[in-house]
Order: sequence, then structure tokens, then C-alpha cells
Amino acid sequence: MYNHKPKYYSGNQINNNNDTFEDNYDGNNENYHDGNDNYDETWKVFRYLVRVHKWDAFVYLFLLLCNSVEINTLMRDIMEMKSNINQLYRRGGTCEEKYSKTIQIIDDYRESRVVNNEDKRAELIVSIRQQLELHNIPQDCSLDLVCLFDKMVDIQRNMLLNDFISRVYGFSKFTEHLNEERNKKDQTRVDECSQLNMDQKKNKEPSIIEMNVSKATMNEGEMVIQKLKQENEALRQEASKYQAELGGIRNVGWRDNDSNNSMQLVKDIEKLQWDLLNFTTVKRDHIQIKTDSANELFKAYQCETTINSPNMKLVLGAALQQYLIDLILKFTDEYFNKVFNDIRGSASQITDEMLDAAIYFRTNDLIELIKRFTETNAGIDVHTQLLPIKLRQHIYAMLGQRSFVKSNHPLIFDLLSETLSYMTRIIIFKEKNEKIQLEAASIIRKVLHIFYFRLYTQEPIPSIHFFKSGEVYDPGVMEIMGRVERDDEDVEELEVEICSFPAVVTLIEEEERRVFTKAQVIVRPKMII
Repeated sequence: MYNHKPKYYSGNQINNNNDTFEDNYDGNNENYHDGNDNYDETWKVFRYLVRVHKWDAFVYLFLLLCNSVEINTLMRDIMEMKSNINQLYRRGGTCEEKYSKTIQIIDDYRESRVVNNEDKRAELIVSIRQQLELHNIPQDCSLDLVCLFDKMVDIQRNMLLNDFISRVYGFSKFTEHLNEERNKKDQTRVDECSQLNMDQKKNKEPSIIEMNVSKATMNEGEMVIQKLKQENEALRQEASKYQAELGGIRNVGWRDNDSNNSMQLVKDIEKLQWDLLNFTTVKRDHIQIKTDSANELFKAYQCETTINSPNMKLVLGAALQQYLIDLILKFTDEYFNKVFNDIRGSASQITDEMLDAAIYFRTNDLIELIKRFTETNAGIDVHTQLLPIKLRQHIYAMLGQRSFVKSNHPLIFDLLSETLSYMTRIIIFKEKNEKIQLEAASIIRKVLHIFYFRLYTQEPIPSIHFFKSGEVYDPGVMEIMGRVERDDEDVEELEVEICSFPAVVTLIEEEERRVFTKAQVIVRPKMII
């Protein structure tokens, strides 16, 4: 139990024997204390924090503090810090070089912790302290910080971790505010320039009339030359237009600012990972675990973890994530199959609540018909070859944004009921039911939009892959989120204990593959038989 309390003095205690605090305090004596053996010196960390003014320094302080905290309690904090850095970068608050550097050192540090690579961990801490030197915290001061962090109790460390995360979040929000103000100023300049152009245009009207009179007096030869130049320019522009249109037809990618661009899709997948992690976290105080049901879930995924294992909550949260994704996708398959016969009539007979499914099925039917038409009718035009791809991309882009958005849609309503029903079989929520329902409904829509529709806006189409318990850890397609230890094993080779979020990849079975996002896994030492 946390019983570390700050020391309080009454007025009589302070002035006992006519002494004052100033009489006894020696500001130059680092070892000064008031005679109480439980004197807390951890407040001294704030002497160093006032020296820090840049966002990346708070990231390095965060990692330095992480070194004094158990890794299994850090995953959520690390993901939140990365999320804040991503927001800062997207809002233009830092350059790509600094962004990539900090994200890389966070990932390297997390991996060194989860795989127990102490040499790599020590090397990273040295690098972090060197970075802090550039932010007014010399080596001796950072060493003092390490000692102070180690002396803290858990609640102090957690509060300080949250403070560092909040500092970076604050930089991100301030950048957002600056962008808004800059946009307002830019718009004001645009408006002023527009008004100035209008004024100049009015002043030039008499000159334009005189110019037109002069042009009318040009000789016939000059008129012919000018006309030919105009015709030549028109032909050039028309050719450029056709060339651009042909290029657009051939291009099956998305513009950088489109929500279906692969980079934006990756960011939205990472946001879904974060939301799922928060929703299924079972370490919070307001959650009670049902042990029998939790053990059944572990067995279903062939986990070695049991309800009595040290890392039980970490593995249980990951298992719940995989189960919920499976549940949403399988339930949606069943829903589509069930309504298939109800949408075979004319468009006027299809109800509004079935429009999503009707468009889904009829798009797939149309794509298959176009493919057959292309195969049975010879031709060399680009349009016909790319039409199935373009059709799929744009219709699935629409479904990925607008499908199932109504809160009373039958699929969302039934899925929400099914999801919460299963969750309450495993855990008991002590939070308000309305908050849990809102979180669950948001996750359900994101899973449907991304996995059912938006993946199909890409060319080639990526697939999702959950890795099973016991599969060998592959850093190329897996990201370690935690580690389960075996007391009797000391091996370096790792295998999957549970996969919480699938890998999103193309050509997963071949050497050349594109990884959109890696699978999130909890690993364990591989058992030697």
C-alpha cells in the first residue's frame, strides 16, 4: 500500500526553540535533511526539469524514467507518447528527421525491454543521456536523475510519466493553434490581395479599351500569326489534357491528401490499435475478471498463460482484442449472407438499412461481369483493363466512409449487443454502461470500415493475418507488445503466445511483400523439446 506522505509542520513545530527554517537550511548542502530518516528527496527532479524547453527532451526524460518501471506496465504509456509525437509531426510541429529519430529510439528501447536485451538497453540509455546533454542536462545531472527515479514509489513515477506525455501533447496542441492562427492570417492576406486586384482591374479598364483599339489596327499578317499561335497553344493544351486523363486512368493510387492513401490508411489502423488496447485493458481498477471464463479464452487460443500467471492481465487483454476482431468480421459475414436473398430484387424494393449490403454485393457482381467481359471480348484499351480496379477502389472508398454510420442500424445494434455480452462473460465493468457502449460502437465501425472495405481501396489488395500461438516470432511482420517469461527456460528464440492485432500485408507467403502494419504479439521463450 502506498503510504509515502509529504511531511507537514505546525506553526509551533517550525519555531521550536526559536529556530526558523532559514536558520537550519543550508542551500549548498545536498545532503541536508531535517533529521527524519524518511525524508523524501525525489522533489529534486524538478530542479532539472526547469532546464528543459523542447519537446524531444521530454521524450528522452520519459525513456529515462521508463528504465525504472516494469515493462508490462509501460506499453500503454509508450503507445500514447508515440501517438502524441505522430500528432505533433502531422501538424508540422517538428521536422521529419527529428520525428523519425525519436520514434526509432522509442521502438528500439521498447524492443530491448520486451526481449530482455540488457546490452542494447544499456547502450540506448547512454545514447539518451547524451541527447539530454544537448538540452542542458549534463551527464552528472542525468545520473542524478536516474538515482532519483529509482527512489520514487510507483504512484510518483506514474504521475511523472503522465506529465512527460502531457508535455508532448501540449506541444502538439500549441502547434495546432499556431496553424489555425497562421491560416487565418493567410486568408486575410488572400482577401486583401483579391480586393487589391479588383481595384487594379477597375483602374485598368480605360487602358484595356485603348489596347483593344490598337489591336484592331494590327496588319493582316500579324493577325494571321497571332491566330496560328493561339490555335497551336489550344492544340497543345488539348493534347496535355488527354495525356493527363490517360495518366489518371492508368494510375491506381491515391493522392497524398486522400483518406484512402496508404499512409493515411496506416495511421487509421494504428488509431484502431490504440482504441482496442484501451477498450480491452483489464489492469484498471474499475474492472473485475471472471477467472473461469478467462481460462476458457486462454485455452481457446492455446495460450500457456493461466489465471494465476504473473502476466495474466497482459495476455487476457490481447486475447480479447483478437476475439473482438474475429467476432465483428464473422458476425458481419453472417449478416451479409442472411440478407443476400432480400436484396436480389429491384433497387426500389431494397430498404435503406440494406443499402450497404446491396451495394457491396452488386459491386462484386459487376466486377466479376466486367472481368468476364474483358476475357471474352478482345481489345487493347486501357479503360477496360483498369475498370474493375477503379470501380472496386472508389465504391469501397465510399463504403469505407459512409456504411453503417447510423446508430440504429441493425448490424451495429446486434454487433454491439453481441460484443458487450461476450465482454461481460469475461470481465465486469464498474464504469457507466453508456461510456462502454460508445467505445464499443466506435471500435465496431472502425473494424468494419477498415477491414471490410478500406483495405479493398488498395492495389494490390492487402490481407490480414493473425499468427497462432506457438508460431516462431518474425520481426519482419510482428511487433512485440509484451513478453511472457518461463522460469525454467533461458533461451533466445521466441515464439508467439498470443496475437492481439493482425498483420496487414500483401503477398505474405512470398519473399517480396509490403507490410502496411505489423501484427502485434506477446511472445514467450520457445520451448526446447
